[in-house]
Amino acid sequence: MLFRTPLYYILLLFVTLPSLAYSYSEITLSSCTSQCRLPTPLEIYEDIDSSATLNDIQQNAIFTSVFDPSPNYGPSNSFFWLRFTMTNDTDEDRVLWMELNPYVLEATLFSSTTVTTPETTGGETETQSTGSSFSLEDRVIKNVTPVLRLEIDAGQSKSYFLRIKSLVAVLDLNFWNVEKFAEHESARQTMFGIWYGLITAMLLYNCFLYLSVKDKSYLYYCLYLVGVLLNQMGISGHSIYIASPQFASLFTQIFGIFYAFWAVQFVKSFLMTHLHPKTNRLLNLLLASLLIPCSFLITGDHKFSIISMNLLGIVIVFAIAIVGLSALQRGFVPARFFVLAWSLLLVGVFIFMLRGLGYIPSNIVTANSARIGSAIEVILLSIALADRINQFKREKQLEIDLKLEAFDKIKQMNAVFGKFVPHQFLELLDKRDLLDLAPGDHTQRVMTVLFSDIRAFTELSESMSPEENFNFINSYLGRMEPHIRKNNGFIDKFIGDAIMALFDESADNALKAAIEMINSLAVYNKHRSNCGYRALKIGIGINTGTLILGTVGDQTRMESTVISDAVNLASRIEGLCKTYGVCLLISQDTYLSLNNPENFHCRLIDQVQTKGKTNATVIYEVINADSMESGRKKVAKIKEFSKAVNLYRRQKYEDALPLFNEIAVDNTEDRPAAIYLSRCKDLLSSQ
Repeated sequence: MLFRTPLYYILLLFVTLPSLAYSYSEITLSSCTSQCRLPTPLEIYEDIDSSATLNDIQQNAIFTSVFDPSPNYGPSNSFFWLRFTMTNDTDEDRVLWMELNPYVLEATLFSSTTVTTPETTGGETETQSTGSSFSLEDRVIKNVTPVLRLEIDAGQSKSYFLRIKSLVAVLDLNFWNVEKFAEHESARQTMFGIWYGLITAMLLYNCFLYLSVKDKSYLYYCLYLVGVLLNQMGISGHSIYIASPQFASLFTQIFGIFYAFWAVQFVKSFLMTHLHPKTNRLLNLLLASLLIPCSFLITGDHKFSIISMNLLGIVIVFAIAIVGLSALQRGFVPARFFVLAWSLLLVGVFIFMLRGLGYIPSNIVTANSARIGSAIEVILLSIALADRINQFKREKQLEIDLKLEAFDKIKQMNAVFGKFVPHQFLELLDKRDLLDLAPGDHTQRVMTVLFSDIRAFTELSESMSPEENFNFINSYLGRMEPHIRKNNGFIDKFIGDAIMALFDESADNALKAAIEMINSLAVYNKHRSNCGYRALKIGIGINTGTLILGTVGDQTRMESTVISDAVNLASRIEGLCKTYGVCLLISQDTYLSLNNPENFHCRLIDQVQTKGKTNATVIYEVINADSMESGRKKVAKIKEFSKAVNLYRRQKYEDALPLFNEIAVDNTEDRPAAIYLSRCKDLLSSQ
């Protein structure tokens, strides 16, 4: 009773398997009048290392029988070999066009008229090649999708080996009667024309809106539409019209990543996720993850590029859906159209990606699901954007009303605050107004710092009441500040009677301002003398160097300041004016920074060790600030004074003493000469 047991069917299967493995799938043309597909079972061999030749396939390959009419192996780097027989059992010679999938990079068809055994092929072998990596001129049939031509005489039987290299190994081949193919292709191109026209119209419409309203959401959406358009051109094969075959074959991958990137950017902008840090971080992570398919694409691993791109696409699909629903739950009204539009697109894209990964069969619906979804989506998203703009317009109008109400008050406050912070300070920080200032704003620049101070001010102020003190200070500072402003400087701060000013353009301006301040003081002293007040004396120190100018404080209290060793040195130099009995001293850095040193009479005073400095500082006296007679005499003796100072610094005191004595006798107001003369005498007497 063997025939009635399951063992019989198992034995029968093992007996018939070898014959199935070596049998050719056959198509009879009597059953293929206008269109037919590959026969089932279809014999397929996967050449993983892509090195097999036709002879290797005929001699050694073991084909697998596949019963799926449209086998889908998903992304692959392999070559696939298909073996089938076509028999013309009609009375007429037949010509068929075999339509391949647009993903096929390269397809070669080997045909022979007779077949004896699976290992031996008789007759002459004919070959023809096509694929998306071929230009239209090099293709057998000049069509956007690869097409091969099959000619079979009446009563003839031909065996075929078809070798396919495809980005996505969807082996859904169709055999067409030429006239029927023309009708099919005409309908197909019409459908594509409508779809491309719709996407292009939406693209131009949204680009126009972006140029009108300057909303980045429209820009991101336009870039997204460009990516969708070019990605679908790669899928359909139309990319061959605008790019070389090598580049056109990569449109699907390149612009798939491209439109995924801009889709996420659009979502971030449209839903304003920057207001929701967790959501924003999630979307930024998705953007960063797109580097994975990019890296595979750059290295030429198209299989893993497509796999990672599709898997990330699925993740992005769900993430965007969740983000949209979350925004809708928060009460963001424009999200209603967004969620509806995106959901319809995501369904289409999701189906298309599952087809690309080989999880669902390929048919007219799954092959065009992304296009159908995107066509609906672009319309609904345009409505969503319009709805969003209307809402923003209402919010903007309310905001404008509030701003207009506060504008006058802010303007008045700025006018008052501007007296505390000079506009030059704002310009150096590249700020438009005080509202832009924040604690920590700073800039590093090379500037010239001027310090001035009234001699014996403490003693002077003790003789005045507080009110008289304020009146005096304001009167004095009111005479000094214009000279600083006139020479392109600005006052950083008032420190009691002291002034700290900054000059950005040149050191020359600082010296001019200082000279004018001293001359102005002489006029002021005449006025004070007429009123019975004693004359004032001031000292001015100037240094040039790199400093950091900015704001310090916190959100409740803030002020401008300058931080630098150059500032401290300027203050120390001002203090040395009293030591050397002069009114204007400058550092060597300032002296070397002068654009026009010939406009000033400067002489080397000393090399001193100031507090807080490890290196000695060379200082110069600016004689222009002296009285006319004293200044004339100092200028006349500049060479002698410089020679005497050099001798002194080389400890040649006996040689320096007569020179200093001559200068001091000639000009009794030359305090530095008198100081050096006293030093020489003391040093010589101590030897």
